[in-house]
Amino acid sequence: AEFFPGEAMEYWLRAHRNAFEAFGGVPERIMVDNCKTAVLSHPHGLAPILNPQYADFAAHYGFTIKPCNVGKGNEKGRVESGVGYVKKNFLNGLDISDFSALNPAARVWMDTIANVRIHGTLRERPVDRLVRERPYLNLLPHEITGRFFKKVDRLIHTDFCVAIDTNRYSTSPNLVGQTAEVRLFKDHLEIW
Repeated sequence: AEFFPGEAMEYWLRAHRNAFEAFGGVPERIMVDNCKTAVLSHPHGLAPILNPQYADFAAHYGFTIKPCNVGKGNEKGRVESGVGYVKKNFLNGLDISDFSALNPAARVWMDTIANVRIHGTLRERPVDRLVRERPYLNLLPHEITGRFFKKVDRLIHTDFCVAIDTNRYSTSPNLVGQTAEVRLFKDHLEIW
């Protein structure tokens, strides 16, 4: 995996990437709820303030973020009904003792049930709909490494180092007293 376990943003971004790979491309627009991983604030009647890390991800993948309007639950009803469908038809009564078995079980369920049924609203099979819509998706960017990281701010101390956990990392001596943005990747870190 290319993210830190337990970090909501990294899971959020990885879920998007997994969806894009499964669909074979990137949609032009993604409608999101006003969760903090997507929207920092959305004052009534004003433009939403997007989470900068999610906005950067969207720019990299070439899609527009469309937050739901505040108090307009009807705008995300189709998403909520999809969640209900999965809960009632896949997860209901499912007994998996090993979490690693969940994805393979979901893939079988999608291939044999969910994607080949006649969808209640669309009146067609989701697998057929995807074939028709795939040409309208944007291509996945080739460069994906380095996109999944955790950002932390650290003060550059008088020894011109920043402290991360129990380690200290040096910077330029002329940056003492400034705040650095540290990007923590799976296998390295960057100081900005």
